[in-house]
Amino acid sequence: MHRFSFASSSGITVSVVAIVVNILLMASKMAAGILFGSAGLVADGVHSLTDIFGSAAVLIGLRVSLRPADVEHPYGHSKAESIAELVVAFIIISTGFLIIYESASALFAQRVASELFIGIVVASVSVVAAWFLSLYKKRVGMRIKSSALIAESKHSITDAFSSIAVIFGLVLTGLGYWYMDPIIGILISLLIINMGVRVAKSSVDTLMDREGSFELTEQIRNIIQGVPEVKQVNYVHARGSWSYKIADVSISVRRRTTAEELSNIQGKIEADVFEDVPEVHRVNVSVSTHTDVLTIAVSSTGVGLEATIADDLGMCEYFVIVRFEEDRIDIVGSFENLFKEVERKKGAQIADFMLLHEVDIVITGHAGEGVVQWLRGYGIDVTIIADSTYSVRDAIKAAQLTTS
Repeated sequence: MHRFSFASSSGITVSVVAIVVNILLMASKMAAGILFGSAGLVADGVHSLTDIFGSAAVLIGLRVSLRPADVEHPYGHSKAESIAELVVAFIIISTGFLIIYESASALFAQRVASELFIGIVVASVSVVAAWFLSLYKKRVGMRIKSSALIAESKHSITDAFSSIAVIFGLVLTGLGYWYMDPIIGILISLLIINMGVRVAKSSVDTLMDREGSFELTEQIRNIIQGVPEVKQVNYVHARGSWSYKIADVSISVRRRTTAEELSNIQGKIEADVFEDVPEVHRVNVSVSTHTDVLTIAVSSTGVGLEATIADDLGMCEYFVIVRFEEDRIDIVGSFENLFKEVERKKGAQIADFMLLHEVDIVITGHAGEGVVQWLRGYGIDVTIIADSTYSVRDAIKAAQLTTS
């Protein structure tokens, strides 16, 4: 959060500088336009006035985005920046239509400005100032990943375009082609409107929680897949503004995962994503159990899949452990029961053995309450099949029929 606050503070400084510069530009262009009868300079001065409104909107948006999450806004206030971006887009589009109106009015009224040289000087200063202001906003906006500042940098570019149109118009007026001034103004305004529409689309995409880029979601997916306890990443979605994104992910873990282990897994996912993807500030993790592959232990009287199921888990001769996947049974091994002669804490030792071999389900003819509690405490299910004629293979298939 400190990083986000510092970035927004930098953006606020840029907005304040932009407001001061645009006030000076507006005053000079409006004064020159009114004194020397240049409709282009007057319109350009109005454009600088819209720059002031745009910078003010960004300033307000960035200040609001600094507010921490609260009861009514649990996801924070970062989208205030996107709202400011949308306001800037509206101002850019409105500016384009305003220049069309002023240019068309000048064309039909055949207005010709006087003192062309002074007008050209004022407009040239405006081009240089607007260009450097745009670069300043873009540089800071890219550094702090502020979509509103990037939009404002484009707005400043439209101010430079507008002033360039005024210069061309005044030069052509001096050469006798007065009508080219409003025509160039109309052409430039169409470019300005197109830029405003693109800025608006970017803002609306953020406000509508459009999916993040494929590269971003794949980066987050790869990070999560690197967590050993995650058996499968079901989906990854990313949304939010450029500098403040929220990741929604779904993972699958082993059935035996305890609440404490799950908390640790979620914490590791968050830490890894935050470290490698700085623009992600929140990770929402939903969890399901991974059941495509099950590890099953069966108490038996002998080794292998054809051995008979034992009547008692604690007193059986062997534990046959297998991997079960879509009716396919792969035997892991037949392990001699070393705990059948144990008198104290037998259930705990059997449960530890099953945990060590990552068993999901234990199948047996009978199990005492103590060992059942120990197993279930580790997240291991217990299935009772009281039929001593069943082989290990038959017991596994029967258990799958009853649990499916």
